Amino acid sequence: MPHIYLSSYGLRLDVEVEDETLQPAVESILPPGWQPSEQFPEDGHFTLGGRADGAYAVLVDGAPIGTGLAADVAIHVLDAQLRLRVAALASDRIFVHAGVVALGDRALLLPGPSFCGKSTLVAALVSQGATYYSDEYAVLDKTGAVYPYPRHLSLRADWKSHGRYAAVETIGGRAGTRPARPALIAVTVYTPGEQWKPQVHASRFGAVALLTNTVPANDRPAASIQAVSRAAADAQVLEGKRGEAAETAALLMATLAA
Repeated sequence: MPHIYLSSYGLRLDVEVEDETLQPAVESILPPGWQPSEQFPEDGHFTLGGRADGAYAVLVDGAPIGTGLAADVAIHVLDAQLRLRVAALASDRIFVHAGVVALGDRALLLPGPSFCGKSTLVAALVSQGATYYSDEYAVLDKTGAVYPYPRHLSLRADWKSHGRYAAVETIGGRAGTRPARPALIAVTVYTPGEQWKPQVHASRFGAVALLTNTVPANDRPAASIQAVSRAAADAQVLEGKRGEAAETAALLMATLAA
């Protein structure tokens, strides 16, 4: 069976794919910036089990995470498990659940959990000229700078539990290549019929919003607090409900540009 030995953010991982026809799809969802590795994958073993004529299963370190899955669902489950492992264990970066775009060297962070509309809003921002950094994680260093994590966008229809993957270039965008400084933090969730009329908050509100969505906050609290505090220190912080993504994106773009 094909194995993909890779390194990502200092971790060494093994991804085993029993159905070789799915290997290209699996390689497309590996963590951004991954590199082939010949070292022993001591930080995790992931298996996409099953054959083309049957249901699929995802195992992490030998334990089943999902069974009886369709191929596309299994790939999304594998993607989520890989991302979470890297986000939790990366030693020199702090991963925060957030969408991220930038204008020049100024970044907009959209902290929030899954299903709050991050990907849709990020896609709308990109379509209006923002540079794509991530629809999943703000990757911070200890100074608070945010780095690109340009995985394929996951664009979810309202009735689906997972989205379709889309490279940012397919929606007319481009991915960032350099770190940026957080200039705006917008805490928002999609609410039908609402308009973006945010409240302005102090930087500490933004730091708490980032920390609430920080993956290693419990395991590395000191490093997490340092990174999010510095990320929020010079950023404008807005909070409120939003309606349609295109309208909100236009308002956010104007704020970020100003």
